[in-house]
Amino acid sequence: MLANANHEHFSTLDTLACAYARKGLFPQAVKTQAQALEQAREMKKRMPKMDLSGYEFRLQLFMKKQAYVFGLEKEAAP
Repeated sequence: MLANANHEHFSTLDTLACAYARKGLFPQAVKTQAQALEQAREMKKRMPKMDLSGYEFRLQLFMKKQAYVFGLEKEAAP
């Protein structure tokens, strides 16, 4: 149950970061996404097959002052 609660927390931070970016609040988006990624990396220690690429991708977008649009990952990949 605790692992699930932690997953929900960093997923919530990820969603919040996306919302910040959509509003043009990129400093908040970067900070929040970095927190989500840090927590996701901690979870990966217990779940090695967990894929962090989406979290990393969104952080890179926000650092470039770009919002994330679901489904466009392949089109927007650097």
